[in-house]
Amino acid sequence: MRSEVVLQTAGKVRSYGTVKWFGGLNNKTGRENHFGFISDLNGKDIFLHKGEWLGACQPAEGQLVTYLQQERDDKFSAHQAESLDSAKIRAPEWYSALCNPPLNTSKFAPSDLQEAIEEKLRRSLDYSNQADLHELLELSQQPGAPSVFALVANDMDAAKNYLVLMEAARLSITDAAPWAGLSHCVASHFETEIASRLGSLEPQIAREKCTDFLTVLPVSILTYLLTRGIFTTTDQLGSASVKKIYDYVSSVIARGTSTFPDYLRASFDTSLVTPNGRPSNPILRDIVDNLQFKKSLFEKSTEFTDIYNASARLQRNVETFILNHLLGLVVAGNDHQVVYSVFMQRLWEALMLNALPLEHRTAQLQSLFPSCTMMGPKLSCEAVYWSKQNLFLCRGKRCISQKILPNLTRHFLDFNIYDWLSHYGVNYMLSDKPQDKDFPIKLASYFNRLREILPVLHCRACCDLMLPNMKYARTQYKEVVRGVIEIKEMAAAYRLTVFHCNNANCEEFNVGHYISHCVGFGCSHIVDSRDLKQRCSEGRYVCQGCGSCCPSHAQSHPVGICAECGDELEVLSERVRGRQSTYSRKYVKCKSASCSFTILSEDLPAKFSLLPA
Repeated sequence: MRSEVVLQTAGKVRSYGTVKWFGGLNNKTGRENHFGFISDLNGKDIFLHKGEWLGACQPAEGQLVTYLQQERDDKFSAHQAESLDSAKIRAPEWYSALCNPPLNTSKFAPSDLQEAIEEKLRRSLDYSNQADLHELLELSQQPGAPSVFALVANDMDAAKNYLVLMEAARLSITDAAPWAGLSHCVASHFETEIASRLGSLEPQIAREKCTDFLTVLPVSILTYLLTRGIFTTTDQLGSASVKKIYDYVSSVIARGTSTFPDYLRASFDTSLVTPNGRPSNPILRDIVDNLQFKKSLFEKSTEFTDIYNASARLQRNVETFILNHLLGLVVAGNDHQVVYSVFMQRLWEALMLNALPLEHRTAQLQSLFPSCTMMGPKLSCEAVYWSKQNLFLCRGKRCISQKILPNLTRHFLDFNIYDWLSHYGVNYMLSDKPQDKDFPIKLASYFNRLREILPVLHCRACCDLMLPNMKYARTQYKEVVRGVIEIKEMAAAYRLTVFHCNNANCEEFNVGHYISHCVGFGCSHIVDSRDLKQRCSEGRYVCQGCGSCCPSHAQSHPVGICAECGDELEVLSERVRGRQSTYSRKYVKCKSASCSFTILSEDLPAKFSLLPA
């Protein structure tokens, strides 16, 4: 609640309200009424005679009005009443109305009345003399009074009104009163003055002054604060502000769609004058490293590996990790199978060392491997082309919004993995459509499955991420090292299905668990040996979601095997009454009379749609 402020008037009380009714035919006299009533902010009826109305047109029902209220013998009447739209009263009176009862306390105040009076206050500054402005500023300095600067801060003429008030008070934009009501439009207008003042302060003082205004300061000033070392960590600035700065800097130095103001251009260029040509500010350095890394990739310069190796932030960024290790192997001339094997080895090494936060960086991953409507927002498109039917399939279902076709017309900062590979001459198109055993789609599928099992790849005893038991084969590959291609050899990972806890203090240390995806058609279940009871004769775990286990039993037992007792499953049908008719639906249960294992109709994977009941 706003506090009451003291406004000296000539013994009259200015009031506000809405016209309840006015005029109309008088049934007793048969003549037009020349009076009506106003509903005031306390819910009282105020008499209004035509002679006290200052407008050219008579009052209209619901019209917002202002008037001088007079009381006589417990009856109230309005004098010098006029429409709020046309009223030209002094700025201090508008301000007083916002601060004093009944407007700031009344439940009878129309919802738009306060907004209208705030607007009138802002407009009144155009015709206010210095005496009125000084009175207005004095009122706003009373304890608990709202900031007059805040009240004018979001208007289209906010900067002009700020300037009027600051000149009257002899204040600058960074002084306490104007600064407390700062808005984005005002900050943008006084951008150079704000930057100059903040740049002259000690970093800690400037940081404290800006912390509560990060959402209203122009992104150019936020960038300037980085070049001056006022903010140095994401925690200080906030991830949303860092993202804004990244987009802004990229629009200037990579896309060429924006320019730096003069004060920022000089400071930004100075921040790059270091022995290694990288900004000293960690946030700005990470931004510049990312942009230079991608620019180097686009220009097909091998410098991208040096930029990557010099930046700890790029090494923990999922997108740049993939681009560096994947395209680095492609540039060196390795065939796709070698690239895939070596890349997977490096990926798991990073995961094992907790050097790549894949679980918490899905947005970075999906910027390279975009989603389609078939896979939904959580997984990437992995469409393959079915030439016989001339259509794309994602996991056996038609994909109508495939994202795997390259588009080199977009800016390189917006490239996905298919654009990057196409840019590097990896031609995997057949009649403008990718082949079904394509390399990048194989990567997309792998990352999808990895993301699906990551939630369960934690030890249930200590919650640490479990590591894979890798099978190795020596793989010779080529790599660019400081601009020169060298031939190397490493142990590459082939099959990753058994995982173990690597915490020596955990009771589950080195205990292996089989975790993989079900091989059943259309089944999305994860096969986790910690939860499964049955194995088939081939030694494979039986999926709880569809009863699948191995390719051999997929032929001999197409319905599946019971995950509870190991007996065969059967497809059954039941009649269900709907709203308008009855219909048949399938379900699956174990053939053993002593087993209750059942897969309900709504949980049936796609493979059962092909099997008769």
